[in-house]
Amino acid sequence: GMWEMFKSQNCGLISLREQFDTSTAAGEMMLYNMANLAQFERRLTSERVSASRIDRVSRGLYTGGVIPLGLRKVEGKKGHLEIDPETGKMVRLIFETFLKEESMSRTAKWLNDNGHRPKKDIRGGGRIMRLSQFTTGSLQSILKNKSYIGKISYMQNGEEKESKAVWAAIIDE
Repeated sequence: GMWEMFKSQNCGLISLREQFDTSTAAGEMMLYNMANLAQFERRLTSERVSASRIDRVSRGLYTGGVIPLGLRKVEGKKGHLEIDPETGKMVRLIFETFLKEESMSRTAKWLNDNGHRPKKDIRGGGRIMRLSQFTTGSLQSILKNKSYIGKISYMQNGEEKESKAVWAAIIDE
């Protein structure tokens, strides 16, 4: 890393605050110990955040990211979502239309031709922009999203798992 680059250029590091000098054996040992402790702290924090997220999602709670079309946050209840009356109807219409049309491209065409548009406002975290019309890609992400049947999928130790969500299903399986 950076320390190896310093050494290859015959550079040392003297810290006035921590009072060590890497030109000495004790100073170099101190630098490595500090770097190891910093790395340990970063990994420990990462493990705690990951464990907390897995705990929350395994209990069926929303853990962040873009809230799926048709759902909205429940004010005052962290991790809880509910069906949005307006966009929830659109999600049901999307699934019903797909069952009739039997094709994502025909479903997208029917929705767009009949004036149905995805809602533009994004709630929750994330930076994706919703398109002004339905595409086969946007429909695929909706049709495959288990949030609509009241379930959450997540990865734990490389294994895909599923939990019952705390919110009601918009459609049945």
